[in-house]
Amino acid sequence: MCFVMSIPSCERTRRIERQTVYHESISDLEMYLLEDFGDCYIIEEPTILQESKSIRLTFTFLTSFIHVAKVEGTVVDAMENTRLAINAFLHNNPEYFMNEGYRIYVEFWEASETYDTSQSPGEMWGTLSNRVSRTSTAENYMCCVYYSFRTPELDNTDLSFEGITAFDCRNMIGVDHIKRIIDLMPDLEVVYVYSDLIQELSDYRPDIEFVSSN
Repeated sequence: MCFVMSIPSCERTRRIERQTVYHESISDLEMYLLEDFGDCYIIEEPTILQESKSIRLTFTFLTSFIHVAKVEGTVVDAMENTRLAINAFLHNNPEYFMNEGYRIYVEFWEASETYDTSQSPGEMWGTLSNRVSRTSTAENYMCCVYYSFRTPELDNTDLSFEGITAFDCRNMIGVDHIKRIIDLMPDLEVVYVYSDLIQELSDYRPDIEFVSSN
């Protein structure tokens, strides 16, 4: 038994099951995405700040999905296809409120099945944003990404990654790993890396701007 009132933190188990209820503020988007991705993740309660025109969405992978996807190397496929689906939804619904200059930030999480309530609830696999940088204008499509590529994704993907103009490599290990990733993305303009990698990567891909994120 877990007595939350008497113990500062305690271990608990969480299994992510298919979403059955929509959030009113983003129900149109949820219904659109979950029609195709309902077996992949749930969409948590969104954080919408009207005054600053920003929205944060958290997608948590279903337990049944993530176990198989990690073995098959299809986690990045799910995130990238979601990016394309969000872009299609925004394009096809120009009057939707997110197209009114909102800064959109999306996170993809794998929830730990067992975790201490005082710690992080899991592992973040990727992010999407409609801004190349914190100071840039919000676009009407998701153009900046971070994906936690594993070797299977690099070896097996047939995705085109079109429309990604900025990529965050700050959590990537190994310059050769980063080179393989950026070569998958034909429209890259900006890549965020640690400063000690800028020179080598700039020599390798002079067509891309490598920005220090130390």
